[in-house]
Amino acid sequence: MRKALLVLMVAIGVRAYAADPHCTADETLQQCFTKFKHRQEVAAAEAVTWTPKAQANVAAKNTGVSSLAVPTQSTTKDFLSMLAGALAVPMTGTGARPLTLETNFPVAMLGGDEQRIKLQTVLVRPELSSEIKTRLAANTAAMDTLKNSMSELDDVTVSLSVDPSAQHLGRSITPHTDAYRSMLAAWAATGAVDTALETFSASNAGADRAVAMKSLNSAAPNDLVTDAEATARKAGADSVPDFADAFARLLHNQPQIFGSVLYHSCKNLAGPKERAARLTYEKGFHNLNAFYAVHPNCSGKTADTECAKQLLAFAGDKKDENPADRMAFSIEYRGSSNLLVSLSDPDPIINFKASRARTFVYSAGYGRNAIGKEGRIDVAVNYEDTTLSKAIDFATPGHAVAPLTTPTKAVHDRFVASATYTYKINNMMAMPLSLIYANHASYLGDVGRKLNAHFGITMKLPSP
Repeated sequence: MRKALLVLMVAIGVRAYAADPHCTADETLQQCFTKFKHRQEVAAAEAVTWTPKAQANVAAKNTGVSSLAVPTQSTTKDFLSMLAGALAVPMTGTGARPLTLETNFPVAMLGGDEQRIKLQTVLVRPELSSEIKTRLAANTAAMDTLKNSMSELDDVTVSLSVDPSAQHLGRSITPHTDAYRSMLAAWAATGAVDTALETFSASNAGADRAVAMKSLNSAAPNDLVTDAEATARKAGADSVPDFADAFARLLHNQPQIFGSVLYHSCKNLAGPKERAARLTYEKGFHNLNAFYAVHPNCSGKTADTECAKQLLAFAGDKKDENPADRMAFSIEYRGSSNLLVSLSDPDPIINFKASRARTFVYSAGYGRNAIGKEGRIDVAVNYEDTTLSKAIDFATPGHAVAPLTTPTKAVHDRFVASATYTYKINNMMAMPLSLIYANHASYLGDVGRKLNAHFGITMKLPSP
């Protein structure tokens, strides 16, 4: 029993020594640094299982407001979170409080993680349409009664978006797996040690490392060797996460192009039902595409240590404080159905109808990181070009339609601008603050004020 215990203790001691090397008096600093190389080699062997690390970093980025159905827009749509939700609340008045719920998932039949789908639902308690408010302008009690009769289930928007991904498109790491693993393995095995040695040499210029090492007194190691060991150990510990973070910053800025279809169902008191189709293009300016353009040999399985060094240099040292400028453009076609509103209870009687409407919406946005790594700002402008007919009043048998206090006019265009600052609380929560300006109410909808302010909370659960 004692012999077995002794063997076990020796084995543990040998393993501990192998796992925790030290520099000795008969080694040069080059040999000292190389002794720690096995730690990087272990990391290199594990690199194939570290692909989710960079993807998780991208999924945790501050992407701002993701809803497709609200005026505030982010220039980075998030297709990586497994589940997400957002609630916006007006800072003044009793305006709409949209609740957004969404899920993102890969489609195996379209290529798995390279092709992802976003399903999104927006629930909001609607406002009365501008047409009804005009007709009941003298009867505020009737307006309050009608408004209170509606709930969050009376205005629902459902959307589906498809985000194709390839090496030059999308924020999925899947098309970059070969390049990522090759660079990470090479960097973990050799690059970190070489860079650590260069760093140490630069900070100890003029020192004769070989002489210093050979003259080392094992009972009292000099500061030069102690610093060398510390530098080598840190290189092994930091090499993998530092590279993963750098790769994630460039991947986060990749361009995206995706298509969306939306269906908006609401009670006729709020407006007509709508169907829409949208095409969106987003572009970041400091991304993997730009890196591959300068280093084309680093985009596949042949990527080596030099590629890893170049990528770290290209990504820069500022990490999330990098502004990461990004633009987004979209065009949307929106069609509304026929609308009929007939109410005999209020005074005056309301009976009007409106034919179908067609709208083209042109949008442009700009976003960037702001106020340190936790903040983000997005500005967007929307121009809506609408072709429609005005609402027409009619009389039912036995009822007369009261004359309108103001004429109803067809709305042909609308301009909406928004600015949103999103503060990232942690990897799962963020708080957006938005200012929204609209030059007038949307057709058969309502803005209430030309300038509105909202704050809210967003939550997301990144995909594992």
